[in-house]
Amino acid sequence: MKASTNVRHIVLPCSTSAIPQVIPDIIQCYASGGRTIIFTEKRESANELSGLLPGARALHGEIQQSQREVTLSGFRSGKFLTLVATNVAARGLDINDVQLIIQCEPPNDVEAYIHRSGRTGRAGNSGVAVMLYDPRRSNISKIQRESGVKTSGLSAVELLAKAIAKATGYTEMKSRSLLTSMENHVTLLLESGKPIFSPSFAFSVLRRILPEDKVESVTGMSLTTDGNGAVFDVKKEYVDAFLAAQENAAGVNIEVVKILPSLQEREQQRGRFGGRGRGGFGDRSGGNRFSGGRGGRGGGFSDRRNSSGGFKGRNNGIDGEENSKIQLACLGNL
Repeated sequence: MKASTNVRHIVLPCSTSAIPQVIPDIIQCYASGGRTIIFTEKRESANELSGLLPGARALHGEIQQSQREVTLSGFRSGKFLTLVATNVAARGLDINDVQLIIQCEPPNDVEAYIHRSGRTGRAGNSGVAVMLYDPRRSNISKIQRESGVKTSGLSAVELLAKAIAKATGYTEMKSRSLLTSMENHVTLLLESGKPIFSPSFAFSVLRRILPEDKVESVTGMSLTTDGNGAVFDVKKEYVDAFLAAQENAAGVNIEVVKILPSLQEREQQRGRFGGRGRGGFGDRSGGNRFSGGRGGRGGGFSDRRNSSGGFKGRNNGIDGEENSKIQLACLGNL
């Protein structure tokens, strides 16, 4: 079973707490004024996300059949253009002229991915399928390999956000992390002159040269594939302090990441993953499944300003030139 050749497939590393910030940008860039279907795993997520997106409606098994029919009728007729559906509720739907599919996380099997992404690009029309992912937990490589899909990586979201800002008339732009897509965060690279075998070692290097409050602000600590560095996110206002701190230790180099390097998978790392608990999809602490940060206490959809995600992304083999092409193509779609 192979995916449609009429669909452009895009993968985007994104912390779960950044989902409500990123999805409106994706819709603005790729929906082209058409219909969008967003897939989630649980009805709570569908309800929460539909409440945050203007004009969106939720579709899941807990909604009465009569209301589901009204919702589907409204979506088909164009009364609203964004449908947030659980995977179970969306089975068997046959809706034409869907321009954009967004999957909030990779499905468990390749067939499900092909089925969901195939809701767009029908009847000879083109479409876009965007999948958000956490490489520490996802099987994205298997999906790419077995589906035969050639995906485009999208990690440097700031240019995308600027294009949207120009299109909508906003002039004040917020920077975004390459690692987690979090607003007002910057991704930094740490090198210590020796191999970095674990996130905890990287934290120990930072503690030698920075005050504890600055070190505690670090999120998403992840190791590079070559084992010689670690990348992490800090708030934009802390960047200067981190860059200046390297002067206090010989052999330590800290710099702003321009192109996200290839990062180790979760099973390759040992010690502190992301530095801040298990927030997000499948949060074992029992908190909001869209919440991130310190053990699930961090911001979910209801706290878009102060949320922080302990997420690790990677570039999936997409180099900087390809990222630039993707983002420039997005500019042309606006």
